[in-house]
Amino acid sequence: MDKNVCKLEDLPNEILIEVFKNLDARYLFRAFYNLNVRFNNLLQSLNHCLTIFTPDSDVSVDDEIFFPYIHTLIIKNGLDIIFDHIINVRRVILHHCQRYSMTNLQINIASSVEHLSVLSTHPWLLNFSNDFIRKIFSNDFPYLKSCCLPHAAVILVNKKWTQSPSLRIFKIGYIRSNIYKSILSSCPNLISFKFSKLPLDESKFQVESHMNLKRMVIDLCLNDFLNSYCLNDHLLSVPKLEQLTIHVILRDAQNIMSIKDCNWFSSIIDSYLPILQEFYCYLIFTPSTNINDNDNENILNQIKRKFEQIHNNNRYQSKILFKFSD
Repeated sequence: MDKNVCKLEDLPNEILIEVFKNLDARYLFRAFYNLNVRFNNLLQSLNHCLTIFTPDSDVSVDDEIFFPYIHTLIIKNGLDIIFDHIINVRRVILHHCQRYSMTNLQINIASSVEHLSVLSTHPWLLNFSNDFIRKIFSNDFPYLKSCCLPHAAVILVNKKWTQSPSLRIFKIGYIRSNIYKSILSSCPNLISFKFSKLPLDESKFQVESHMNLKRMVIDLCLNDFLNSYCLNDHLLSVPKLEQLTIHVILRDAQNIMSIKDCNWFSSIIDSYLPILQEFYCYLIFTPSTNINDNDNENILNQIKRKFEQIHNNNRYQSKILFKFSD
């Protein structure tokens, strides 16, 4: 009977690696480091997979042995870690992070982080936005390639920005036109940009054409969507855009009727985006829209036909999509 017993050390390295990748690095090193040469080598080879998931008041000095091997750092609810020991981290994901963690993060691991995501709806982000955003757009994160901030985040101030030449992908919530201009000016190598246009912001601006931006996703309120010229200056400044996606939320049947005869940005696309390859428009419906109603369904079919008629050309692909939110 004992001959059929399978021990953990009998598993091949490939299976152990897949298991270890789903465990918290602290507990992983506590359990297996210095067990034998094989496990030491195996753990040290996981430098691109090690992750810290949850806060734990029982973080000992011995845990510092694995800090140099951490590539991905996932922080939930304000993990209390000495960040300056985590010298090789490349990806940071913050969940409902506390203020002190954010401050330490900015100071101590900025030299290595390449990808930063903040997954939070907490209001602290608004309080930190001025200083933290300035650091992003003033090259205080010199290797930062992508940054994803919550949809609820708002950028209001653009003082003392310089440049962030490494940033390639940026996602943010609401911004005004002057912030849009500053982001393009500060990020000459940006290739993908997602943002929500602050409603009813019709301020005019001029910015030198950004020649590297290829993909843009814009969230619009209904009034801005109906006023297609609200994006004139935005699209005029990105002549090399290849993919454009626009999201619009419709809350009731009357909203559907209001977009029935709009021009779907066709004129400004033709004027300002000469090499556009793909244009997608998402109409997002809430339950109050009652999309199962026959009349509304007929209207949606009419909208789809009108959209296809307007964008029926060989220069770029186009599609209208209907989504249903919770």
